[in-house]
Amino acid sequence: MPLLPRFAIPLAAAALLTAPAAPVLAAGGPCALDGGRLKSAVRADAPAEVLQMVAAAEAGGCQGAARSTVRRQASAAIAAIARQRLAEGDAAGAEQALSEAPALHWAVIAVRGDVAASRRERAAAARYYNAAIDALTDPAVTPPGPWTDAPARTLAKLAQENMMLAGSLETTLSRGGEPTGALRYLTRGLSWDPDAPADPAPGTAGDGGTDETAQSEPTVGAQQTAEATVGSGDGAAAGVSEARIFAPIRFAFDSNTLTEEGRREAERLAAFLIVANIAHVTLVGHTDEVGDEAYNLELSRRRARSVREALLDAGVAASIVVLGKGESEPPVLTSDDAYDQEERRAIARRVEVVLEQRS
Repeated sequence: MPLLPRFAIPLAAAALLTAPAAPVLAAGGPCALDGGRLKSAVRADAPAEVLQMVAAAEAGGCQGAARSTVRRQASAAIAAIARQRLAEGDAAGAEQALSEAPALHWAVIAVRGDVAASRRERAAAARYYNAAIDALTDPAVTPPGPWTDAPARTLAKLAQENMMLAGSLETTLSRGGEPTGALRYLTRGLSWDPDAPADPAPGTAGDGGTDETAQSEPTVGAQQTAEATVGSGDGAAAGVSEARIFAPIRFAFDSNTLTEEGRREAERLAAFLIVANIAHVTLVGHTDEVGDEAYNLELSRRRARSVREALLDAGVAASIVVLGKGESEPPVLTSDDAYDQEERRAIARRVEVVLEQRS
C-alpha cells in the first residue's frame, strides 16, 4: 500500500501539540500538559499514556476552557499516533486510536480522511477532508492563528483531489449552492461586484478566437493548483485575487458530452455561482496526457464550452470566459504516490473554475 501524503504541518510536530489556545495556562498548573511527554507517547505509539495525562489533569481540577485545551492537545497527539499506524499499513489500528480521541479535533478528522483514502473510499475521504477544514477554520473549535493556513491549504487540495475521483461536489457544496469545507475556504475573503467590468490582461484569444464569449486570455497561471491567492502574491498587488476550483464534472469517453452525473454537478456549481452573485468566471479545460496533443487541446476547449453551456442553461448570468489547456498543465498533486495512474489521469481530466475579484 503506498504511503499517504503528509500534511504541510506534521501532526506530531511540537508546534501543533502546543498550538496557542485560550486561556493561556500557567506553567506547572493542574492543566499544563508536558509537551515532551506527549511527543514521547506519540513516538512510543502509546495512546493510553496520552489519556492518562488527560485524566490526571482533570483529576487535578482542570475544568472549563482549560480542560478543552488539554483535550484538544491530547487529541492532536492521538491523531499523530493514528497517522503513524496508517503509514505502516495498519488502517484498523489507526481507526482504533482515533476512536479514543477525547475531543473533536481537525487532525483526528483529517486522519479519518487518510484512512478512507487508503481504502480508495473517495467520497468518504472527501467528506472527512472537508469536515476537517471546517473544524480547523472554525474559531469556536480551533483557536485561530496563522499556523492554520498551511494545513488548511493542503486539506483543500486533498479534498478536491478526492472529490474529482468521487465525481461530486456534494461534500463541499449543497444543492442550494451553500459552500462548506474546501469551497468555503478557497473563496474566503472574496466579494463579488456584478457591475465590475471583465478586464482580462492582454494576450492571445482564450479560445482560439472561435468562441463568441471568449475575450483576451486572463492571467491564469501555469501549474497553479486549486488554491486561493486571496490577499497575497502578485494578484493582490495588481488588485486581483482569485480562487481556483477543480470541478468534478464528467464527460462521455473521448467526448465533450456531459454524463448525467456531470450535468448534475454542473447544476450544483451553477447554484453556487448564482447564490454568490458571481459576475465573472473563467473555465479552463484540461485533459490527461493520453492521445495527440493537438487533439487534446481542442477537446479541452470543447469540454469547457460544454460546461459553460450547462451553467448558462441552469440560469447563471455571469460573463464566462472559456480556455483550453489540453495536457499542457497537469495538476500538482499532494503526492503522486497516493494515486494510481488512472486516478492521476482522472484528476488531470478536469475543468478548473477560476473566480476573480477585482478591486
